[in-house]
Amino acid sequence: MRVLLLLLVLLGGCTWKPEASRFRAPDGFVVEEAAGVERTGALTALTFDSVGRPTVATERLGPVIMEDRNSDGKFETETVFTRAVRNVRGIWWDGRTLYAAGQHSGGEDSGLFRCPDMNGDDIADSCELLTRFEGSMGEQGPHAIRRGIDGEAMVMLASQTGLPAERTDKNSPLVISSGGRLLTPSVDEREAAAGGILTRLNRKTGQYLVLGGGFRKAYDFAVNPEGDAFTSDSETERDMNLALYRGARSIQVAPGGDYGWRPGPGALAGYNMDTLPGMRDLGRGSPAGVEFYTSTTYPAAYRGAYFEADGGRVLVSKPEKCGGAWCVGPKATVFVHGEAMKANDIEVGPDGALWIAGDGLYRVVYRPGLAQQVYAGSTNMEGMLAVVRQAQPLSSWGHAALLAAKARMGDAEWKKQLWAMALNRGQEAEDRVSALLILDRTGPRATAELLRPLAQDPRSAVRAAAVLVASFHGSPRAKAIVTGGLSDVDPFVRRRALEGMVRMGLNAETHESFAPVNIVYEGLNDRDRAVRYAARIALERYPQELWAGLALEEKSATAGPEAFYALTRTAKSAADLDALFPLELALLKRESLTAEQRLNALRAWQLTAMRREGGAPDAVRATAHAVLAPQFPASDERLTRELARALAYCGRTEAIEKLLAAMPAGDENKPLQAHLAYCLRDIKTGWTGEQQRRMKNRNAEAAER
Repeated sequence: MRVLLLLLVLLGGCTWKPEASRFRAPDGFVVEEAAGVERTGALTALTFDSVGRPTVATERLGPVIMEDRNSDGKFETETVFTRAVRNVRGIWWDGRTLYAAGQHSGGEDSGLFRCPDMNGDDIADSCELLTRFEGSMGEQGPHAIRRGIDGEAMVMLASQTGLPAERTDKNSPLVISSGGRLLTPSVDEREAAAGGILTRLNRKTGQYLVLGGGFRKAYDFAVNPEGDAFTSDSETERDMNLALYRGARSIQVAPGGDYGWRPGPGALAGYNMDTLPGMRDLGRGSPAGVEFYTSTTYPAAYRGAYFEADGGRVLVSKPEKCGGAWCVGPKATVFVHGEAMKANDIEVGPDGALWIAGDGLYRVVYRPGLAQQVYAGSTNMEGMLAVVRQAQPLSSWGHAALLAAKARMGDAEWKKQLWAMALNRGQEAEDRVSALLILDRTGPRATAELLRPLAQDPRSAVRAAAVLVASFHGSPRAKAIVTGGLSDVDPFVRRRALEGMVRMGLNAETHESFAPVNIVYEGLNDRDRAVRYAARIALERYPQELWAGLALEEKSATAGPEAFYALTRTAKSAADLDALFPLELALLKRESLTAEQRLNALRAWQLTAMRREGGAPDAVRATAHAVLAPQFPASDERLTRELARALAYCGRTEAIEKLLAAMPAGDENKPLQAHLAYCLRDIKTGWTGEQQRRMKNRNAEAAER
C-alpha cells in the first residue's frame, strides 16, 4: 500500500490539476491572485525588499511597495517609493536602497538610478542617476538588476542600449570582435549593433564588467547556487523561415560568452566556434523573467529548478552539469499556464512561492494533499544547516537574513562555523559550497591558505567553488589556487580556472604572475567546447609573441582553428592575417576531419577574411574556391550553409551553378533555399541568362508561397 501511495504521489506531480480557474498548475499547486490588474496595472518588474514585501513597477509609475495589512492574502496597500523614476524595467533592493533601471520623470535621461531610504519611512530620500546608458528605454533597453554570487550588482542591458565607453571595464572578459560581415549586408541591417550584454557593476568605481552578450532581448537573468548566470533570450520572429532564424533560447551565460545575436544575416549560428550555443531552443515565444528555486516550501524535486516566464506560461527545468557547462533537456515542462496571462517578471518570495508579475500580481502556492504531506519528509533545519540552506540567499530578504544571523553570532564565530561546514567532508557538497560562498559574500573573507584544502577536495563541486572564490582575491597564493585548477580532471573546474585568471586581471603586464602560457595554450585542444572557448579568451591576454609560434605550428584539427582565431583577433597587421590563410586552407584539405572540425576550420578562415581590411586577397579566394568547391554540398546541412557562404565570398563564376543545383525545390527546405539565395546575391558577375531565369523563377515561387 505504501508503494502504491508513493507511485500516486509521483505520478500526481506530473499531471495537470483540473481547476475551474484560468490557470493550470501541477497537482498540489494553486495560483492565487495577490493583487488584480485593476489595482496594479500592467507590471513590468517585480522584486522583494529586505523585509520581504513585494515591490513592483509599471511603465507609468515608479516603484511601489505593496503590503497586505489585514492578512487576507490580498495586497491592498500601496506606497509609491519614488516618483522620480518612470518607465522602470528593473528593480533591486540592497538593504534599504533601491536600484532602478528606468527613465527620469523630469526628462529623457535613462539609466541606472540609486534611491536610498535612510530613515525607513518607505519613501526614497533622493534618486541619483548613477549611469546614463546609451540608447533609449523600452523592451530592448536596460532591464534586470540582481545580486551576483560575489555580492555585487549585475545589470542586464538589451540590444538597443549600451554602456558608455568610459564606464566599460577594460578587463571585461567579453570583447566583441570588430570584424565585419563575410557577405554584403542587407540594406536594413544595422552594422554597429552586437546584441545585449550582462554586466557586473563595481559600485566603488562605477565601472561595468561586460560578462557575456550577444543577446537580442534578454530581459532577466538569475544566478544558480554554484555561481553561474542564466538567462532566456527572445526569438527573431521577423526571420521566420530563414536559415538565420533562431527561436527563443535558454542560455547559461559563461564569462566571455558571445551568444551570437546580430541584426539580420550577421547573426552567428550556435555551431560557430566564435560563439557559444544556448542550452535549449524554446521555439516560438517571448521569454522574460527567470528565477532559480532554492527555497524549501515546494517539494524537494524543485530545489535548484530553473523557472522561465514565457508569455502566458512559466516553464521549469533542472539544469545539470555536462562537462564544463550546464545542460537541460530538449523540452521544457510547463509549470503554470494562464489563459490570457502575461508573465513579465518572476521571483521567489519569502513564503517560498513563485510570484508572477504581469497583468496583476500572482503567487503559485503549494498546498499538498495528505499523501504528499506523508511523503514530503522533514524540512526542519537547525544551527548552521539553516544558514547554508537559507532560502534564496541572493535575494534582498535572503541576504538580509544572513546578515542578521551573522550579527547575532559575531564575525569570529560566523567565520569559524561556516568554515567548519565548508571543510567537513561528511556534509553534502551543496551545503559546503553554500557555506563557502556565503562566507565570501558576507565576510570575513577566507584567506587563500584556508581555501587551499578545498581546492584539493575529492568533490569537484567543492573544488570549482574554491577556484571561483579564490578568483575574487588578488594575492599570489590565490592565483596559485586558480591556476592549479587548469590541470583538474573535471572540465567544469578547468573552465572555472581559465575564467578566474581573466577575472583576476590577466593581461600582458600581469601574465608572469599566472600560469605559463603553454599550459593555457593546451586548453585549446580540450575535448570540452566550453573549456576551449575559455582557454582562447585567456590566451589572447598573453603577449602574442609568447604563443604565436605554437599556434603557427599547430597540427591538431581541434586546437588549430582555435589557435588561428586567437591569432586573428590579436593580429597587428594585414601580413599577420595573410600568414594564416595557407594554414587554414591546408587544414580544410584534410579528408579525415569530422563535421565539427571542418566547421571550425572553415569558420576560422572566414573570420580571418573578415578581419583583414579589404578582405582576403583575390589569389587567396581563388585557392579557397579550389579547396572548398569539391566539398559542396555536404551531407551535414550546417557545412552546406557555411560552404555556400564561403564560395559566394570567393566570387567565382563556377559557384553559381553549384549553388543553384543545391537549392531545394518547392517547400522541401525553405530556410536552406533562403540561405542559398542570400549567398547567390553576393556573386555579381558571370550569370548566364538561363541561370538568371532559374533564379527569378525560384524567387517568384517563393513569393507565391
